[in-house]
Amino acid sequence: MKRLLRTAAALCGALVVGSSLTACTVSPPAARVNGETVPMSMVNSVLHSLTATQAGVCFLTVGAQGQVPNVVGAGGSGTYDTTFADEVVDQMVIDRLYPQLAAVRHLRITAAAQAQARQSLAASLTTQIGNLVQPGQAIPTASACISTGKNPQPLTGAQVLDALPAAFSAELVRYNEAQNLLLAEGADLSQQAIASYYAANKDQFTNACVSQLTVGTQAAASAAIAKLKAGASFASVVASDSIDPQEQAAKGQIGCNQTVAYISQQLQLTSVTVGQPLGPFGPVSSSTGASAYLVYEVTSEQPQPLAQVESQIRNDLLSSSTNQSRVAAEVLAFAGRSAISVDPRFGTWNVSQIVAPRTPPPSTLLGAVGGTQPSPTGATAPAIGPLGAG
Repeated sequence: MKRLLRTAAALCGALVVGSSLTACTVSPPAARVNGETVPMSMVNSVLHSLTATQAGVCFLTVGAQGQVPNVVGAGGSGTYDTTFADEVVDQMVIDRLYPQLAAVRHLRITAAAQAQARQSLAASLTTQIGNLVQPGQAIPTASACISTGKNPQPLTGAQVLDALPAAFSAELVRYNEAQNLLLAEGADLSQQAIASYYAANKDQFTNACVSQLTVGTQAAASAAIAKLKAGASFASVVASDSIDPQEQAAKGQIGCNQTVAYISQQLQLTSVTVGQPLGPFGPVSSSTGASAYLVYEVTSEQPQPLAQVESQIRNDLLSSSTNQSRVAAEVLAFAGRSAISVDPRFGTWNVSQIVAPRTPPPSTLLGAVGGTQPSPTGATAPAIGPLGAG
């Protein structure tokens, strides 16, 4: 089953009017899932939050991995695109199926488990927000995930969840815990399995301290690499060769907050070795927009203790592609046995998704009922390099 927001249970829709949606507060509910309703009032509240509040736009941006879908309908400001609306109502239906299937399996969602699920969801959101707003990355709408004021900081996952409608946040937590319970039925989470996974995937749990050098030409990059291989320190080569003043001030250091596995993936390398120059990479756009070439070096590695990453390993074991495919198939089969209906203005339910109604002529569309939509896209900054530094 598809998911619009992959970090959490998905969104909600609003009343469909031709190819757009308008805010409303009337019954009937947007959908029913085995007798459980998707209230239209909740739909409207969440849709407004996701498109007109900072936390909501941030949550939508994170779920779409930086590429927010079109949300404005053909009716203009105050209306919502039918495809977007159907997608989010579709997800609300699916998000009720997971807890219902867990209940059928006698898998109990306890208060303690819900509290833990909320912490896990908040931590996941915090990590993904950090990835979107890291220096040098050009991610549309990432500004929605940065606080305003004298000292702007990335929002935390807990801040985002707290700012969303309370019922919606509770639904996200309920879905995530139900999914975890269903995934746990087919995963080996023993201490031996966790230890084996840790030993086999050390690069995923080892942070690397990285330095970067920016030069103007490929020949200059090759010359810098020759100096490094001859024994020159990275800091000294940055001081003599770098064309980036900020890079020179930092002596080339760009931090220790990425894993060895992530760095290898970003640089498209099978492995990295401490103290060995990596590159040249380019051409890329420098901080001034000029063409440049990059050289990197991993100066040290910091393995994370097993106890510190045990929770992450459990999540990795739970969310393996095989395990996720198994649960998705089970939920799809459960959906086929379920009584599911949606408000016909959204369309009709067809086994696993909503099929949108045919669009009437534009002349029949109703006008917007107030409210405005912020633009989901923002200005992009020049690309700095594979590791997002400059």
